[in-house]
Amino acid sequence: MKRLNFVDEALIPIILGKKRITIRKYREGSHDVTFAQILRAEFPCGLGLLIRVTNTPDKTPLKMLSQDTLERDGYANHEEALADLKNFYPYLTMESDVIAISFEPLGYSISFEDQPLIDARDVAFPAW
Repeated sequence: MKRLNFVDEALIPIILGKKRITIRKYREGSHDVTFAQILRAEFPCGLGLLIRVTNTPDKTPLKMLSQDTLERDGYANHEEALADLKNFYPYLTMESDVIAISFEPLGYSISFEDQPLIDARDVAFPAW
């Protein structure tokens, strides 16, 4: 199962439905995902969420992302997105290929040494 790493600060917004998109610097193989694919979102705190991709993401230069996509990920404009994303990808430029992955949470797992103690693949979150 493919994994996406998130910062701990994204956990609650994802669970509450406030974060439903992530913009990543495109890496072939790592970010080749398809509609309805199940991914494991992992957090440094040890919690993992199972998420389902809700779009068909295509790689595109950062400068070509739509204003709607930027705003859905909390950015006012391309410059703000670039400044924030450089914290994770120091060599990112407006010309760099990125991918915007839309998703919804499905369930959770708690990991210890990469072994799930709880794996709730068959349990959906209640409607928040």
